[in-house]
Amino acid sequence: MAFSKPKQKKVPVEKLQEDHLTGPANESLEEVQEALQENKVVIAKEKPDYESIVFRNQRDPGYPLEFHYSSKSHPFKQYKLIDGVAYQLPREVIRNLESCRENIEKYRKNTHSGLPEIYVAGYKTHFVCERAA
Repeated sequence: MAFSKPKQKKVPVEKLQEDHLTGPANESLEEVQEALQENKVVIAKEKPDYESIVFRNQRDPGYPLEFHYSSKSHPFKQYKLIDGVAYQLPREVIRNLESCRENIEKYRKNTHSGLPEIYVAGYKTHFVCERAA
């Protein structure tokens, strides 16, 4: 017995074009801040370890980095880090920033057939957190 989806009504192209890529961008900033619970007090079960660092943006030098982070032990929080400025950040967030990297790929000849193959020769880190003294 073959299973098939029930047929859906055809939607006019104009309607699809209007509704294409709708979402959070159409909401006001106040609605987004309320949904993300920005500026709300969050009760944490444990205090994370903080470190003093100087943030370096090697992906886009001179530009600020805006991102959010949350985990089981770290409540949701928005961050805006400016290149070259010192910050006190939780160790978990620092580790996450330092893990943002991209592969540097190179070619070499395959030992069996002599055909070129791609391999990972190293990594390029996007963000560096220099430990401040």
